[in-house]
Amino acid sequence: MKKLISLLFLVSTVTSLAEGTILIPLENGMYQRVNESEVMLPQEVMNNILEAKGNQELSYEKEWQAKKNTDLMPEQEFSLEDLFTLSLVYDSKEYEGKFKNNKNVYQNKVAEIFSKYSKVGKRVYQDEYTFDVVGIKNMYTYNNTDMDNLGGIVGGVYGITDNWNLKFSLGYMNTELNSTKADNFYTGIDLNYNSLAKADEIEYLYGIQLGYLNGKHDYFKNQDIMLGIAYWGMEVPLIDEYLYVNTLYETTLFSNKLSLGMRENIYLAKDIDIDIKVDGGYVFKYKDRDTHFYTHLDEEKATAKLEIGMNINNLEIIPYYEFVNKNTGICIEYNF
Repeated sequence: MKKLISLLFLVSTVTSLAEGTILIPLENGMYQRVNESEVMLPQEVMNNILEAKGNQELSYEKEWQAKKNTDLMPEQEFSLEDLFTLSLVYDSKEYEGKFKNNKNVYQNKVAEIFSKYSKVGKRVYQDEYTFDVVGIKNMYTYNNTDMDNLGGIVGGVYGITDNWNLKFSLGYMNTELNSTKADNFYTGIDLNYNSLAKADEIEYLYGIQLGYLNGKHDYFKNQDIMLGIAYWGMEVPLIDEYLYVNTLYETTLFSNKLSLGMRENIYLAKDIDIDIKVDGGYVFKYKDRDTHFYTHLDEEKATAKLEIGMNINNLEIIPYYEFVNKNTGICIEYNF
């Protein structure tokens, strides 16, 4: 009989432990084991328990997501999202210069176009990459002489680190000047550093761009030219993610350009926002412009430009107008 009672007590104890029990102190100094469901805890204690449990689950979720991001993407999930950018650029400029004998002006313009649209635009993180194609239509008037440029640039960007990006570009442009045409070929690299600042921090940018340009035309003094630009700048936030001040300095040793502007973001809806930018630039010139090659277009006056960009989902439309030299244009960009 005693063995049966002992067995029943043991089974009861094990069952209660399996259901979850705790020891409650009694007034006589002893303890009594009761089920957890029979104990009423203060609401504050219960909230702390639930919060701790939620944080633990969130921590597990973050760890799982981090592991998922580091795993290789299965082949069947591969897509073009965030990998490919297509841009179409139209630009028209009238400029009445005073350098009547400077034939380099036309090739400088071709070089300026290649340099501008072969820089790193969309940045990527370490071991990531992206590709872009830029179609360019440019009309340029200098000393009552019209030059039409039509071409494009294909480029690929690779993230060496989260801050360092390297871009390789190949470009072609057909130039028509005084009823004769010329073929221009370009290849170049752009290596730059971006601090990737947060919304309320200053963002720093500096880098170097090297290129090779081959163009043959009666108005071109040089056919094969090496291009080189060193640049640095920063973007200073004034009001959170809405208002910024931009500055950029570029040098080719033969010419130097300083730009200063202000940019404002206006968020209209979830997937719609407007970027308004006002900036100006000035090129420091040298007297030997007839014998040296300038990557910056040699301009007599400082520039002032208004740019209004609208982002709708993956589509970006950027019309702009440059007041001093009557420069008008539009850029249409689509990110897959």
